[in-house]
Amino acid sequence: MPVRSSRRTIALVFLAVLAHVLPALFEFAGHGGLLLSEDALYESIGAAACLAAAMIFVVTYFAGRRTPDAGRDEAVANGMCRPSLWWLALAGVCFVMCGEEVSWGQRLLSLETPEWYERENVSGELNFHNLRLFYPADSQANLLQVAWLVATVAYLSLLPLLTRVWRWLDRLCGQFRVPVASGSIALAGLVNFALFVARTLWDPYRTLRSAQAISEAYESFAELLMLALAVEVTAATRAALAPSVRRGVRAVVAITLLVFIAALANRLAQLDVRAYQFLIYKERGERALEAGDLMAALDESARLIELAPEEPYGYVLRGTARQRQGAMEAAREDFAQALQVDPHDSSAWHQMGRLQMAAGELDRAIATLERARELNPNSVGLLNDLGVALARSGRKTEAEKVFREALAIDPDAGEVQENLAALRRGQR
Repeated sequence: MPVRSSRRTIALVFLAVLAHVLPALFEFAGHGGLLLSEDALYESIGAAACLAAAMIFVVTYFAGRRTPDAGRDEAVANGMCRPSLWWLALAGVCFVMCGEEVSWGQRLLSLETPEWYERENVSGELNFHNLRLFYPADSQANLLQVAWLVATVAYLSLLPLLTRVWRWLDRLCGQFRVPVASGSIALAGLVNFALFVARTLWDPYRTLRSAQAISEAYESFAELLMLALAVEVTAATRAALAPSVRRGVRAVVAITLLVFIAALANRLAQLDVRAYQFLIYKERGERALEAGDLMAALDESARLIELAPEEPYGYVLRGTARQRQGAMEAAREDFAQALQVDPHDSSAWHQMGRLQMAAGELDRAIATLERARELNPNSVGLLNDLGVALARSGRKTEAEKVFREALAIDPDAGEVQENLAALRRGQR
């Protein structure tokens, strides 16, 4: 293996390891959101890499089409150095990935999500990959993201390795001008996938949030590898490209990098440390509740209340933890305090209603949950709790209507389906 190729392989593999180790260290220190939250470092890197790759593929394609074949190295006359529609297809994929990463500029341009689209998107954003149709019933897995994972592993890693084993496959790719990544990219892609699988299997938190963070690390590095492939295509075509085109490709990479650095610097300059600290405590508290670690949840709620006593969430978190401990009156006081701080906080009304329902105060619970629904009409969990309260109070027709309303928002809500089925069985 040539020295230059060896160095490139080592560099890419090192970056693959770093892409997973770095967020794990930040997560352990309680600062995972700085890297993997919305519009944070990893998402910005992935979007910038996809945009640069798309531009390089397009520029190289049209520049290469104007170049005679005589200027090419026939020893490597395949999809890496001969312009083909595959280059434009890869450019399209990269452009779509860039748009999806930034929700098509929604936050940058302060665009509102149409109400009908918000109901069909689990994140309430303008992207496509979070549409409910990509989430199978009773599953948190996103089918489109699974397909992207399989496609990146197959194309960036398995295909390059198999073309080195099966010569007929190599000839087939050459015949159809399919760009095939180098062994360096293939190995780095396999390391990225292996670390993704390892972190998923040995995830100490096992929550939806931690699974999304692990997936984000994989996706961002796979997008970097797409940029590396675009650079390889340009390098393979370099001898046949005019010097001005080569300079243009380098300029595309440089400008994209500068834009990314400027955006990151702007984000850091505008970073509200207090708000970021609040987000950290909130994420820790939610994770502790999901894991059933009530003492840790109480610790985080105390930090939230000390940091921002004017915000209701700390009291809601503490009340939820206390309710699960059986300290019902203390929890009631916390929810009342949250509502005193912010009478329009739907989560405080929701949790107060759940507590009243658990205490057998059904009429009060229904009134409280109705108030929560006025503030947050699209919460499936809230509608489910309201339906249960109505059913327990004997108002079964109203309960069925509420359950149907919840299923209209999320047809795959398993708990709502079960409660509606149980209600119908009880009516027979």
